[in-house]
Amino acid sequence: MGNDKNFTTEQLLKELNHVVPVIEDKNVGDIMLIVCHPDDEILFACATILHANKIKKTVDIVIVCYDLDSERIVEFMKHRSLFFNAHILQCQDDFTYDELKEKLITNVKLNELQHKEVITHGDYGEYNNNQHILVHKGVRDIIFPTNNYLYTFDPERRYNIHITIPLDEEIIREKQRLLQDYNSQNHLFSLRHTFSNCEYLNIEKGDEYPRG
Repeated sequence: MGNDKNFTTEQLLKELNHVVPVIEDKNVGDIMLIVCHPDDEILFACATILHANKIKKTVDIVIVCYDLDSERIVEFMKHRSLFFNAHILQCQDDFTYDELKEKLITNVKLNELQHKEVITHGDYGEYNNNQHILVHKGVRDIIFPTNNYLYTFDPERRYNIHITIPLDEEIIREKQRLLQDYNSQNHLFSLRHTFSNCEYLNIEKGDEYPRG
């Protein structure tokens, strides 16, 4: 389906049969990306996604919030083809830590899946977004008992151990183009500008973090 912006809402919704709330089997990608809202994947991990596609690595994505027919999920479908598996947990904005953790275990089976890399929000929510912080805590507390490494968004480079992912002009243009798919978020111009030119991943180690 690609990134064709001429698709109607009805056509996009028909494609949602490729976006399921439950992982049915072990057919998983190389990288697991878990984000709170549709558009977070482009804001914080666009270069990672594009690079993975370029070198033939597959990326699974879990989006925590919103119903399947919500505007932002429909907008996400415009670049659904960037991902191997896409799963929508359909939480509402007031989700709790316990609700999220239960869905990540029951629906996504995050405690069983063995991706080579897991990437999610940072412990301060990139810009102190409380929902992003809850996603970080939920993913961290499930991942660390089975995998001692977790990659988290670190746009302000708060940590010494981080991976710098430079965005060349081509990737910046593509990132800006993909963000335009999210017309409903055009009012967040300053936020988009802040995170437009470079991406950073922090490397967290499980033995350095308490549970809960």
